[in-house]
This record gives sequence, structure tokens and C-alpha cells, in this order.
Amino acid sequence: MKFTERELSTIVEALDFWEEGLYDEDQRIMDESQLSRESPLSQREVRDLLQRFLDEREKANSSSRDDVGAELVVFVPTYVRERNLTISPNTEAGEYTYSKTPILIGCSSGLRLILGARDKSDVSKPDLLVERRPHGWSVFVHPNAGDPVAVLAIRDDGESFLVPANEGALRITSEIPRSIDLH
Repeated sequence: MKFTERELSTIVEALDFWEEGLYDEDQRIMDESQLSRESPLSQREVRDLLQRFLDEREKANSSSRDDVGAELVVFVPTYVRERNLTISPNTEAGEYTYSKTPILIGCSSGLRLILGARDKSDVSKPDLLVERRPHGWSVFVHPNAGDPVAVLAIRDDGESFLVPANEGALRITSEIPRSIDLH
């Protein structure tokens, strides 16, 4: 079972409080009627359980500090409608290919999507880094392992901003270049 940091903190504080107030001076449970069919934990068992939660919280904190997280590879089809219409304008061409391209999704300082890769060390592939901000989201666009070329900022109210981050590496146009579909 996985717990969020907030859940772990609440459980740890509750167990700590419970350990102090649950037992009378003879180390017996004060009110067993509050418990289910199971016999209550001894004070030692409560301390052990508390330590297990503390260990779990420390493990969760060290994992996030080390940017270790689950990875997932999803496969997306390629949109080809524009290309197909250029090649054969009078046919009922499909919009997507049957072949799928991988996207590796993993945790970094946010959610990282590596486009066209199955390996997080593949620095030749473009990636997007999605970070949560106090009142919205920032999506950093990296064409390779270098600096971002742009940041897409989206406020929680939906207002959006595209901020060039590396002027020389970013071409701003009013429409998607046809070369992305035709080559």
C-alpha cells in the first residue's frame, strides 16, 4: 500500500498521540470497546507500527529527493492525415498509422515525457517537463537534453502563455509547418 506524505504524516502523528493516550498507568488499553473484533496492539506493537510508518515516510522522502519514480512507456500512433491527403487527395485515407511510437513517462522534478524513447538516458530525443506551480502549470519544451526553448505556462483559470526561453533555438510561426507532416 502506498501513502502520500500527508497521509503518512497524519498516521504518524495519530499513532504517536494514540500511544500516549491509549494506555492507563498499568499499560492496559483504557477503552477496548472502541476496537473491532481483533485484540488491540500492545504498546510495543504500536511503537513498532509507528517506526514502520516513519521508515516508510523516510523511504518516500529519499525517493523523491533522488528523483526516483515509476516509469511508464506508452505508445502513440502517428497522425498522417495531411500527408495522406497530399499523396492521394481523392482517397479515404486514415488519420493515424498502425505503427506506434514510444513515449517514456517518468518522474523528475516534475513529470517528464521523453518523446520517441524507451530509455531515460536517450538524450537525442525531445522531452517535455511538466511542473506544478502554486496557481498553475509550467511545461518546459526541450528539443534535446539541453536548455528549454520555451515554457508553456497555464494558470489554473485556463489563461495560457508561451514564453520563449532560448530565442535562437525557437522559431515562432502562425501555423504548424507542413514539413512536420510531409517528410
